[in-house]
Amino acid sequence: ENRNPKIETNSKLEIRNNETKVEIQSPNGSIEILSKDLPELPAERRRRYLSLSLSSADVDTLVTNREKGDYFDKIIHEGDRVELEKKVALIIINELSDIFISPDHLRKFAELLLSGDISSKIGKDLLLTMLQEDKSPEIIMEEKGWKQLNDQSEIESIIDKVIADNAK
Repeated sequence: ENRNPKIETNSKLEIRNNETKVEIQSPNGSIEILSKDLPELPAERRRRYLSLSLSSADVDTLVTNREKGDYFDKIIHEGDRVELEKKVALIIINELSDIFISPDHLRKFAELLLSGDISSKIGKDLLLTMLQEDKSPEIIMEEKGWKQLNDQSEIESIIDKVIADNAK
């Protein structure tokens, strides 16, 4: 008695508009699989991340740690600045052991660092607070008074007032 009878199948592969469609027919029916329904393969993800000008080491980490790679993909959008992509990758890889910050909040945090609105020292404190509280970085900065002054005229005005108040 043949316990493993050979099942005859017939398959058809079709590629159209960058989408692959595989149709497998067997005596039990047919199955249709579209490439958009399949997860991105590691080699495809690697190629995509390398095209973002990320370092090979960062790409390796984001590809081998699918959770971090998926999180990165939720934050970065097509057409983002290279500096933002690199900053987000570095924060995810070097600063976060677990992912508890909303993608929108982490994106805004990276933008604040890049714009100079917060220093790297305040950034470390802000990130720690963001991990403890589910608040946007702007709200935390407002509550703690951590916004860095970058407006030269505002800084000069403060200096003039301090000098005037302490003329001696």
